[in-house]
Amino acid sequence: MAGFDAARPSGSMRCEERPTVRGRALLVLLGWLASLAACAAPGAAQRPPALLHLVYFRLVDGADAEALAADCVALLQPIPSVREFAVGRHLDTGRSQVVGDYDLLLFVGFDDERGYQEYLEHPDHLLLVERWGSRLAGYTVHDALDLQPR
Repeated sequence: MAGFDAARPSGSMRCEERPTVRGRALLVLLGWLASLAACAAPGAAQRPPALLHLVYFRLVDGADAEALAADCVALLQPIPSVREFAVGRHLDTGRSQVVGDYDLLLFVGFDDERGYQEYLEHPDHLLLVERWGSRLAGYTVHDALDLQPR
């Protein structure tokens, strides 16, 4: 698949330029993660992992989203360096500022960049990339580091 560099350790990878979509989607997801963390334990907000990896998949055939989600769960979630994991579809809330131009969202959290690099090089991650590369119309990847000291 053109433009997909599984070995690239950090930054943003994308098949097409979408600066406003990227920023808004990342803010929405970070807000969602913050609200989940706040609800986890009364009186004590839980912190998300230090490194957040978000992938927005656009499939050639949107009907393949459930199969891709199942493969993500089976292949990626068990990778030892993965600390948090979620996979889901766009939720239409009727809000015009929420971007939904993807078929599936993958969120993976890591303790640090070393764990993220281990994930990128893991045979199961490489298998997923190989298995699904030709079935993607495009994708956008966002990687972010938590700015709060640990």
